[in-house]
Amino acid sequence: MKIYAWKGDISNFGDDLNEWLWKQLFDNIDDADTSCCLVGIGSILTRELVAELNSYKRKIVFGTGVRPSIKHPVLLSKLKLDKNWDVEFLRGPLSANYLDNKYEYITDAAYAIRQLKHFENYVQAPKKYEISFMPYFGSLKYFDWEKFCNDSGFHYISPLSEQGVEYTIKEIAASKKIITEAMHGAIVADALRIPWQRFIFSTYYNEYSYISEFKWSDWLLSLQMTHVEPVKNHFYTGNNMINFIKDKTQRVGSKTIFNQRIFLEPLLQRLEKNKNYYCSDNLLIHDIDSKIAKKIDDVKKSF
Repeated sequence: MKIYAWKGDISNFGDDLNEWLWKQLFDNIDDADTSCCLVGIGSILTRELVAELNSYKRKIVFGTGVRPSIKHPVLLSKLKLDKNWDVEFLRGPLSANYLDNKYEYITDAAYAIRQLKHFENYVQAPKKYEISFMPYFGSLKYFDWEKFCNDSGFHYISPLSEQGVEYTIKEIAASKKIITEAMHGAIVADALRIPWQRFIFSTYYNEYSYISEFKWSDWLLSLQMTHVEPVKNHFYTGNNMINFIKDKTQRVGSKTIFNQRIFLEPLLQRLEKNKNYYCSDNLLIHDIDSKIAKKIDDVKKSF
């Protein structure tokens, strides 16, 4: 069974979770396998993916999320999967709807981290950081977040997993709270039972607002969390911030403009005033644990 994961120009924590996690939970991972493919963590279920994986006799969808069409974000016609697609579960109700509600959803597949034999070691790790800060990987080209954290007293966690996925997990586990623009920063924190807060700075500029909101909402709705209020930069009002950035940077990312006080001070003020941190319901998480454990077992038995 080969692992399929999205690969960009630079690595990022959310997508890198795939290889690290599935190789520990499944004993039949084989990068040379051309017959079966595991599609797990990420917003990668698209028409393009369906076509790309056509040559595999079996495609196993394990907690994957749909990615809305850029051309038709609202009126996207339903995805159609043939009998060679084994959909074990989807990320959330929005993804399920895009597949005509034919398949079960549980939540994001990254919660499978809780199935690791040594998971409690992460949970019981000493808390070294009061508040950690994890940006979206796409915003690193615009803004020196590490310097921002050093200046403001937050502990910086890189979204690129340069020192390995497990190192990043341990950094999250060592935090009392986390502020994150990266969705899998919030998901792993939630899996570890660490209160988290979402902030929005550049994701709407990097990946379109409807894509960002779709994947966050898909995940949050799977946890019955409808009350999450993200912290937003004061320039973000509709497309005003996006247009401001494009105007100032001539559509090319520049750390210089984002380092100016016009962005730094208002953002820091909003983050410092933030008192709302979130964590999903413990009973719901235990139910999710049982469902994901069964799905892992089902996949193993199917070979």
